[in-house]
Formats: sequence, C-alpha cells, structure tokens
Amino acid sequence: MPKQNIDAYQARLEDIFKRDDIRGLWPSLLNSETCFLLAEVLLGMLLKRNLPARIVLGHDARLGSYDLSLAFMRAFAGKGGSCRFLGLVSSEQLYYATGKYGNDFAAGVMITASHNPKEYNGIKFVHAGGVPFSADDLTELKEGLFAALKVPEELDLKREFAEHLLSLAQFDAVPMQGQKLRIVLAAGHGVGAVAFKPLADKLQKWGFEFSYMEPEPDGNFPKGVPNPLLEEHIKRLGKEVKSQEADLGIMFDGDADRAGFVDHKGKEIIPAHVYALVAQRKLRACKTKAPLLMRNLCSSQLLKELFEGGEQQVEVLDTPVGHGQIKMLMRDEKFRERVIFAGEHSGHYFYPEFYYLDSGFLTSLLLLAELKELQQNNKTMREQLKNWRRKYQWSGEINYDLPHKNAVYSALKELELHFDKLPNIQKLGVCKDKQSGLYGIAKLKEEYLPQKRSYPDLKMLRENEDGSGWWFVVRPSGNENKLRLNFEYWKLPKAQAEAIMDDIKDILKRNSATKA
Repeated sequence: MPKQNIDAYQARLEDIFKRDDIRGLWPSLLNSETCFLLAEVLLGMLLKRNLPARIVLGHDARLGSYDLSLAFMRAFAGKGGSCRFLGLVSSEQLYYATGKYGNDFAAGVMITASHNPKEYNGIKFVHAGGVPFSADDLTELKEGLFAALKVPEELDLKREFAEHLLSLAQFDAVPMQGQKLRIVLAAGHGVGAVAFKPLADKLQKWGFEFSYMEPEPDGNFPKGVPNPLLEEHIKRLGKEVKSQEADLGIMFDGDADRAGFVDHKGKEIIPAHVYALVAQRKLRACKTKAPLLMRNLCSSQLLKELFEGGEQQVEVLDTPVGHGQIKMLMRDEKFRERVIFAGEHSGHYFYPEFYYLDSGFLTSLLLLAELKELQQNNKTMREQLKNWRRKYQWSGEINYDLPHKNAVYSALKELELHFDKLPNIQKLGVCKDKQSGLYGIAKLKEEYLPQKRSYPDLKMLRENEDGSGWWFVVRPSGNENKLRLNFEYWKLPKAQAEAIMDDIKDILKRNSATKA
C-alpha cells in the first residue's frame, strides 16, 4: 500500500478507538488484519509489563465476529502467546472467566460491538480480575497499531534491474543505427507497463519507441485478466499493432513474468517460435560443450528439428509441464552446467543466467535485439518466421470439460488404447528419476494406468519415414475436471490431420457423457 494510502487509512482508524473500547465499521476498518495487528500489540504490552502471555477470548453473534476471533487468536499464538477460546458467549461470561481465573489469564478479549448497528464490530479488553482497560491502555494499543501499519523504507531497484537485464541480453552489441522501431506494449492493467518503463527509457537510444495499451495498474482488470495465451488479448494487440503500423507487439501477463508477441502484421508469434528465436541467439553466443535446451512436452517438434545434434552437439530435453518442475531440473547437478535455455508452450522462458528463473522482460529484450538486427539486413520478423509457420501447424491449447475425475482417467486410457495400435507410434509420459527424485519425460514401457500415476500426462508421437508426423499431448488440469489438448502436425495432408483430431474429439465427447 503506498504511503499516502497508509496515512489516510491510519487517519480513518483513529475513529475506532472510543472512550472505553474499540468500535468500527466491519470489515472496512475493523477487519481480520486489524485484529491480527492488535493481538500482536497486546502480546507486546503484556510481556513489557512482565505479565503472563495468556489470554481468554470470546465473541458475540455478529456476522464477522468468529473470523475476527480467529485472526486475533492466531496472531497472539503465532507470536508465542497462549489463548483459550470461549466461543459464542455474552460479555459477562468473558468477565467471569477473567475474574474467576485471574491467575490463569492476564487479559480477556471480547469481540463485540454491543448495541451498535449490524455494520459495526468491536473489541472490549479487560485485565485479570475483570479490570477494564484504561484510557492509557487503549492509547498504548492505538500507538502500537499505528506503528505496525508503517511500511518499511522502499527499496527501488527498477533502474538497476533494467541495467542488469540489458547486460544479460548483451544489448551493447546491438546496432544503434537505422530507422526507429515502433513497439506496442499491452499491460492489460497489470504491472507490465510500470515495471518495463525503465527499460523502455533506456531502449530509446537504440531507436525503439513504445506506445502502451492499458498501462495503468487496475486490479479490476476492466479488459479481462491479462493473459497472452488467450486469443482475444492477442487479437486486440495485433489489431493495435496494425493500426499503428508498428514493428512488434508485446503483451505481459498480470505479474509480467510471461510475455506474448505479434509481428508487424498483427499475427501471433507462437511460443515455439519465440523459443526458437531466443535459442538461436543463445547458441550463437554459446561456448558450453554439448549445450542443453529444455522444452516441455507440449512444445513444437520444430525445436528438435532446428537444434538437436549438429556441430555443437546440442541436446533437446523434454520436461513436464509446470515452471516449478523446469526450475528444479535446470538446477539439478546433472544439467546445471550445460543448460542454456528452457521454455514452455505457455510462454514461460527460463534463463540460467537469471538465477534459473523465468523472465518475460529478458525474452522481450532478446526479441527486440533480433528485430533490430533483422532491420540491419532489411528483413522483418515475419519473413524470419515464414518457413516455420508454413511447415508446423499447432492447435493451440484446447480445454475440454469432463463431468468427474473418473471420466478424465477413462478418456486418457481410451486415447492411449486407440492410438497405441498405430505403427511407428511413441508413447511418452512423466516419469520419476529414482536417483534425483525429479520428474522427466520418458517412453512408457509399463501398462499406462492414469489413475495410478502422479502425473498422468500422455504424449503420443508419430514420425513417418517420409518426414511427416504428428503428436498430441492430453493432460489433466491440476484443479478442475478438465483435459488440456495440444496437437501439432507437419508435412501431412490437412484432411489426414483433421481425421486424427476428429478421433481425439470423439473419444473426449464420449467420456464427457459418462456418469460417475
């Protein structure tokens, strides 16, 4: 919360401290956070007075009283105190507990606003023996609360961070001459525009000019939650790029660690092509022996074609879906010295030089550097992508709702049985490495039983002798009864590819109609 907002909030909180107790509007002023902080202040007061850190607490019947009680007790106990809970009681019963058992409890706390309207709640405090809190006690509580509200001094790393990323992207080697390049940056009312601004300022000397879509942070997300995977957001960005006759469009997600891109004609640069552009740059500068690239199992076969083997003896390693899995694999002692880049079909890109973490900003800088160098050779990004777009056709990620978990498992098993009969088919899944304990991708040799696997993701891959082929991945959502489908084909007649997709859809539809 900005300092000016804290000051305004504190001024409003002044009003909850009444002559004898605390009363305030719930939950705008007297809420779980307020109770949490007040509990910590009360504990400090008791310890300062060499009193036992033990209290008793009860609450009335107001709508928020139970939640406020929980917040108060958790904070008090979390800091080392002890709290006994009376539950729903009258104030007199709380007084009795502190009077009768004054040796056991240093204070009593009653969550109540007594006769105030229902929009209010409050807190009554008494010492051991039922002695009410004095005006000085309430002042000490208030001063402690206001001290707890103060925010630490801000650490501003924005410009330092910008310099660091420019260094990682080796921007000093990027040519500065040439016509200006116009970039449209879509933040979707997330943090992207604010966070990228220091970089945008520095990039001006390379001839980049930025215009912004929805740059103001707004947690209501009036244009929808920013997500570069969603077609409607990418289409809106593409339309704006065409309207402005810009050279590139960039869209960040809400926390700006993921980026999506469109070319100067407004067409999406799919994540596999972003990966390929970045990996090419990384390999050109790479001095690592037998460098390693990681991609998740939903990534394009293009990456195998472009990078595996060759003079540099590049290894392309498949990983499970999920940034947590990839980050752990990159750090594993088997891989950490060789891995130079990793990525996911969702638009997460990972860099060992950036602490083995993902960075949408570093990815954006590397694409901007590529754009600038293409300009020097009188080429566009669109021309660079032309052959890749023509050869490999990707479905994007398609979600299918299923009625229950058993239908998810049934669909996965039926897909496996249906396609496993085909010649030249490879069946792959997520398997645990016994030595490291980490998950990777391997051919499935044992019977595929999705309900018994930690990660039942299924990949079927077919590579034909004539150079054509296809693959699909079907994997369950982590928290919904959904299956996520990705399908890609190359050098296949469109009708044949559509027939494969129809088979997949038919199986999913059949299982959508099953009953638990």
